Amino acid sequence: MTREENDGKGLVKDLLADHETIIIKIRESIQHFAEKYNDASSCDFITGLMQEYEKMAWFLRAHL
Repeated sequence: MTREENDGKGLVKDLLADHETIIIKIRESIQHFAEKYNDASSCDFITGLMQEYEKMAWFLRAHL
């Protein structure tokens, strides 16, 4: 992972990259709970978290 410049735009790029990484991990967790545990409630909860991170990532992309 490379870090951007230490200015406003660089920090927003870093934050966006972190959010995108979290989104990927959350998607993996949703599949894990669905396939291994057949746990719809946890899948729904984690999907809600993913939606919040995706919304913030969209805001960050719009800011760039």
